[in-house]
Amino acid sequence: MNIHMKGFVDVYGQYNPTSAGTTDFRAYDYGANSFNVNMAQLKIWRPDDDGVGFVLRADFGPGAYASGQLFAPGYYGALGGHGQTMPYTSFWLEEAYINFLVPHTNKELEVYGGQFQTLANFEVIQPYGNWMVSDGYTFFLGPYTHTGVRLHYAPNATTNLYLGVNNGWNSNF
Repeated sequence: MNIHMKGFVDVYGQYNPTSAGTTDFRAYDYGANSFNVNMAQLKIWRPDDDGVGFVLRADFGPGAYASGQLFAPGYYGALGGHGQTMPYTSFWLEEAYINFLVPHTNKELEVYGGQFQTLANFEVIQPYGNWMVSDGYTFFLGPYTHTGVRLHYAPNATTNLYLGVNNGWNSNF
């Protein structure tokens, strides 16, 4: 079996020149004047090279809590009180899907079923994938994931077409 595994730990330091202990209206980097652990992630996947594959992506920490709880700007923890911190034992199953290549399509047509990342955002959940380093309003006010079925058609190396049916957006299992 061709199973792969990778992960990361995201840490950051932030300074806020005001006397506030938090930075308001931020999605993930809310703790001002400190070093913080945002998220740890473990991804296990099997490519669909021989027809069937899967992806499991689990997130841990405050960033996982924020993503999985679908919070609003200015949200500071499970009790909703201003200035509270998010728990560091949080878990979110970000992606869990199977995918398979449709036979006799020359690997051009793929079907995904489960929960997967959205295609409708410039920024991504994984901090290392964001050129802005920190997520902006367009990220955390938009979709993170979709749960449903997605078709992917790639007739050539430069064209990708997607069609999907899902349970709206950010609807976890």
